[in-house]
Formats: sequence, structure tokens, C-alpha cells
Amino acid sequence: METRIIAACDFEKEAIAAVNVIKNGEAIIFPTETVYGIGVDGFNETACRKLYELKRRPLDKPVTEHIADMAGFYAVAGEINDMTKKLAAAFMPGPITLIVKKSCRVPTVITGGSDTVGVRMPDNLTAQMLIKAAGVPLAASSANIAGKEPPATAEKSLSYYAGSVPFVIDGGKTLYEQSSTVVDCTGIEPKIIRNGAITESMILAVLAGTTERSDGNER
Repeated sequence: METRIIAACDFEKEAIAAVNVIKNGEAIIFPTETVYGIGVDGFNETACRKLYELKRRPLDKPVTEHIADMAGFYAVAGEINDMTKKLAAAFMPGPITLIVKKSCRVPTVITGGSDTVGVRMPDNLTAQMLIKAAGVPLAASSANIAGKEPPATAEKSLSYYAGSVPFVIDGGKTLYEQSSTVVDCTGIEPKIIRNGAITESMILAVLAGTTERSDGNER
């Protein structure tokens, strides 16, 4: 398979071809504000299994549903509590993944067999355009082989997947160069599963009804 590189500025011209890749059950690599992602149709179980094969990822490790708007959130979540709503309103789109109860449409293969799913809304115009054009959430993970460094550039992604995916969308170097903060929202209190650009103090400030400056002073 030949892997084509599409410049993000040319995405609109290539949107139909990119969406056809997703509808055909193939994977596509795309930029986000954190790291590059490799994604497939998030409602297609066969495609989701292929994602695991491409990443050489153990099936007991979940991947995240990527959405473009809150309508997408309600499509993948079986339950959205008040804590989730507050964090989504404060930090989405942005570098955060919220773990919630999954809807019946989400393939269990991407949840590690659990009844929860991670949901992320990238703060990247190209990613949002891709998801909206596809008309489905993208089950996606960082565009690296399991155990390797998550890529902050299209070139690094290509070093892992050249010849394995039809398209890599090149949006330049990512903003944060680290994976998103992951928060389990299924309990009474938030549980930080992975640290990222959204800090625990920022999360707690939102839930306490305050906001926090980057210098740590409340406002």
C-alpha cells in the first residue's frame, strides 16, 4: 500500500477520499493538539480490531472515541453525569479525555471489555473537520507502535506506518507534544488516570466553581 501525505491546508480538497478510507474500514493518521492519532470508524468493530493490529496493541488496553462536538459525545456515552458536563464545558475541545459509561454503539473491543469509554474532542481544526466529514466518532490512539514514542509530527507517524495506512494528514508539529490528560468521571470524585496539559488543580478548580490562572492564582 502506498501512503499519501495530505497537507492540512489541502484537506478540504481531499476530504471525500479521506472519508472513503474511514468508511471502507481503513485507518487514517491525523493531527491533534497533543500528538498525532491513528483512527478508524469508531462504530465499526472490524475496523477497530484492525486498529489494534496496526498498533500491535494488547486488546486489554482501551482506545478513545474522538468526537467533534457534544452531539458526538452523546452518541458514544451511555451516561453523562454533572461532573462530566462541567469538565466538558470547561476543557472541550482541548487536551483532555473523559472516561464515561459507554453507549451500546461503542464496540467492546476498544474498551478492554469494560462498560466505559474514553471520550476526547481534539482542539484541532483538521481533526474536527475529519470527524465531522466522516459522520462517526473516530476510535483512535496515538499514531505510534505500542511501546514506541508518540509522534508530534507527521514524519514521525510515517516512520511507524508508511505502507500500512492510505493517508497521513500533515498538520505540522503538534502544540503540546504529549498525550491528553485522562480523567475517570464514573465515580463521585474525578480520578486522574494520566497526567497531561490539563492539571489536577485546574480540574478541581472547575468542579469547585472557580477557575485558575496558569500562575496558580484563582480568579
